[in-house]
Amino acid sequence: MDKAATVAKARFRERSEHCLDDKGRLNLPSRFREQLRFYDSETLMISIWGRDHLRVYPLADWEEMETELEDKWATLSERLDSISDEDGDDTEFIKLSRQLEKIKARIYEVIECQIDKQGRILLPQQRREQVSIRKDIVLVGLGKFFELWGKENWDAGRERLAAITGKNDDIRAALGVL
Repeated sequence: MDKAATVAKARFRERSEHCLDDKGRLNLPSRFREQLRFYDSETLMISIWGRDHLRVYPLADWEEMETELEDKWATLSERLDSISDEDGDDTEFIKLSRQLEKIKARIYEVIECQIDKQGRILLPQQRREQVSIRKDIVLVGLGKFFELWGKENWDAGRERLAAITGKNDDIRAALGVL
C-alpha cells in the first residue's frame, strides 16, 4: 500500500478524558500516537475553533485544511469587495465580514506543536486560556483531526445539545429517525 493510501486510512476516533500535567502537557492516547505514525511527522497544528475548544491536525492534513480556508477567504473577500458598506449596517456585509474574520483567525492563530519522545504535546498557556482549558480535558477524535475541550466546556456543550435535541425527540420517534 502506498504512503498516501496509508495516511488516508489514519483516523482519530473515540472520546477520552485526560489531565494536563503541571506544565500544560497532554499525554496523547496510544491509539492516537499509533495513527500519527502514518504521517512521518511529529508535528501537529493546533488552532482555535470556536470560543471553547481547539482543533488538532497532523501537519499534512492541516496543509489541506489551510488551502480550503485560504480558498474560502479569497471567495469571501471577493464577495465582500462587491458589497457596498456605505451605510455601515448592511447585514450581508456584516455577516461576510464575521465569516472572513473567523477564517483569518483560524489561519493566523494556528500554532505548531511537536510531539515529544514520551508522546506528549505542550499546550501553550495562552491557547489554553483562550478556550478555558484548565487541567481536565476531553479529547474527541473526529476522523482527520481531533478536538481538545476543557471538561467544563464539554459538559456544558453536551447539556445544551441535550436540551435542544430533547425538544424534538417525539417528532424523531414518530418519523423513525434517530
